[in-house]
Amino acid sequence: MMNMQEILDPAVQRWSEDHPDAVRAMTTFHEAGVRFGASASLASQLVGEVVGMPALRPADDIDLLVVGEDFPLALSLLPNASARIEESFVIPAGDKQELRFIADEAVGRVGDNTFQFMRPHTPLMSPEHCYHTAFTEQAAQGNMHFETKEGIVTLAHIWEAIALYGISQRIHGKNDAHNTATLLHLCRPGDDYVARRAEKQGIDNRVWEFIGHAGLITAQRDYAMAG
Repeated sequence: MMNMQEILDPAVQRWSEDHPDAVRAMTTFHEAGVRFGASASLASQLVGEVVGMPALRPADDIDLLVVGEDFPLALSLLPNASARIEESFVIPAGDKQELRFIADEAVGRVGDNTFQFMRPHTPLMSPEHCYHTAFTEQAAQGNMHFETKEGIVTLAHIWEAIALYGISQRIHGKNDAHNTATLLHLCRPGDDYVARRAEKQGIDNRVWEFIGHAGLITAQRDYAMAG
């Protein structure tokens, strides 16, 4: 049976040919020792390509997860970078929750793409929920590294995107449910990495219910296609 990286490799190769500047930037991070992985919309786009669930919008923004200690180095390597330090952020979730946290944020333009990454200083919190979203050294050990003609593409474990979508549950063009349903084709909540990370992230019933609903969407679609 092919593993996750082998399944994704053809899509990564095609994407890298179309985004050589982004791949070179990732390669620079990798060679400098930055512990990071691309996640969220790029992961959803690549998985969607191989499982036949096209992204509802292209991944023009490339969200990177960066180990906190490596944030200054990554910022120094990011072209055309700007940063906000210890800013307060609010995520209006689709289930009416308002999730708040304090973080550093870096943004930089690389070719046709915008790179973005954050260093949380506090958990992501509402009055009823608390999630630890920092990308840790242990989480980075789940990364997948793809060698392409343009350089090295590094993706975080697919669970990282699922967890963030499940926490934020955004609507109005963000398509978190669709993206989660897509990603679940290659990542099932039962594997060891997921179990360890979910516990550390504080994944609760609110998030599991969202992921379960997305899983139902996946199952219904697959059943319809099989029929």
